[in-house]
Amino acid sequence: LVALISGTLLVFAVLVLLYHRFMSPLVNMGSLLLAPLGGLIALGLVGQPISMPVFIGILMLFGIVAKNSILLIDFAIEEMARGVPKFQAIMEARASEHSARMVAMKSATDNAKKFIKELTLEYNKLRQGAITSELLEITTAMKAME
Repeated sequence: LVALISGTLLVFAVLVLLYHRFMSPLVNMGSLLLAPLGGLIALGLVGQPISMPVFIGILMLFGIVAKNSILLIDFAIEEMARGVPKFQAIMEARASEHSARMVAMKSATDNAKKFIKELTLEYNKLRQGAITSELLEITTAMKAME
């Protein structure tokens, strides 16, 4: 709990330094307050306790929500710098689309890396089996020749 609170405060401090304003980081932190709410409500509805995997999942959820809110606010600030009205910049659909694309690309990359790793492992197992079979045949042939 201490790590979560100190990490949140550190993120807030970095965001204040990044944006040179106080309100944008408050909006980001507001999204972090709401992040675990759905998961905790679902746990309460099904009667499950908060276990270590649940806590790890909530921490991951915090990271995803923080990243997405930073992207959305950063995009809105860029739009406002180009002269777009504040409300229009906030409601701009491209920000959500941009964030969704980035998340999808990251997920696709992670899945591709995992798939390549699994295929490499399977290939190595098959190759090792073939080598073992050949060595067994050579050893059997040598024993037969004696």
